[in-house]
Order: sequence, then C-alpha cells, then structure tokens
Amino acid sequence: QAMAEELPQRLSSGNFEAIIWRFPSQLYGIHGQLRILGQDSLIGYQNSRVIELLNLVEDTFDPEERERIYRELMPIVQVDMPLTFLHPFLSYNVAHRRIRGISNLGRINLFQFIENLWIEEDQ
Repeated sequence: QAMAEELPQRLSSGNFEAIIWRFPSQLYGIHGQLRILGQDSLIGYQNSRVIELLNLVEDTFDPEERERIYRELMPIVQVDMPLTFLHPFLSYNVAHRRIRGISNLGRINLFQFIENLWIEEDQ
C-alpha cells in the first residue's frame, strides 16, 4: 500500500533511473500522451518542443496536420527515449469493406476519423 501511495510522487519527481509500470489504458491517445510527455508529465519528462507539439496535436482535428506534427514529434521522442515498452501494444480494428475514407492503416481508428468516413452503397 505504501508503495502505491509513493509511486505518484516518485514519478513526478523523476527520482528514479528506471521503472517498470503497467501502462493504464486511459493513458493511450493524445490525452495520455499529454499526461506522460506533456507539461505535467507523470514521469518527470520535460522537453518544451514536445510539449508544444503535443498541444498542437490536441488543438487540431485535421488528420493531415496531425500526421505532420507527429512526423516532427517522433524523432525527438526517439532520441530522448523517455520511456520504452517491454512488449508491443497491439490493437485490432476491423472495418467492413463498404466503409470508405480509410486512407492508411494509421487512420483505421474509426471513432477518431469518423468525420472522414462514409459507407459505399452496394450496387
């Protein structure tokens, strides 16, 4: 119990060399990225450019603009490597062949890109 209470303080202070932590599902997506890598990073990570780019991602709904921002963001995070995963995160998304507007596999998250999708009527 004491360790569970101490964890948030240790994370926010950055007073550790490494930690193995179960990544809660609510930390996926842009809001999770902001909590892990943003202004009030849960792991104590601070990079002003990363914070700026994540805020830009949060403020835009244009898929092409988000892709441009992430293309700039990813090399920074790869060099800094504030965290790494012990296993790959796997997510399976399935869409009926009549659903159109999925331009690449990164956009198969139907709820995130729903405004760009349509159903092709059967002929």
